[in-house]
Order: sequence, then C-alpha cells, then structure tokens
Amino acid sequence: MAAERHFQLHPEYTDDDGNFFAVDTSGQFYLLSDTAPTDDRVDVSELSDGMRMLAIDDEEVVADLVLSDDLGPDEVPIVDGF
Repeated sequence: MAAERHFQLHPEYTDDDGNFFAVDTSGQFYLLSDTAPTDDRVDVSELSDGMRMLAIDDEEVVADLVLSDDLGPDEVPIVDGF
C-alpha cells in the first residue's frame, strides 16, 4: 500500500471548468478533478473556513483525480489563500 496523500482545497478556488486548485502537504500545487471531493474513494475532512482535506491512500485514485501536478505559484490564483 502506498503512503496516504493529502490535498487541501477550498470550494471557491476553481478553474473555469469547476476543477479545484489544491495544495499538498509539501506545498506543491495541483489541479484536482471537480469530482475529487465527492469521490467515494477519497476520505474528506472538513476544516475551517470551508477548507477541506482530502486523504487518498491509492496512487491509482490520485492519478484519476489529479489533472495537473506541475502548477507554478503564478498559475494558482489563490496562493495567499492557503
């Protein structure tokens, strides 16, 4: 089993297609599928201010939900929001 991966997201920080900008525990930015928070393979925890923490323990699920893993801070409109 792979190590559990964590992504933090806020429901207001989306692209034009409704996909979520997220940050992982290392500070790397990602674009996650709009279905990530409702996917039954993902453990979702509610944090403060509408933030959610997604925990995923299967790399295949991560691959299904991560649309982009090479976002730079200048491509993420919410860098100061995390």
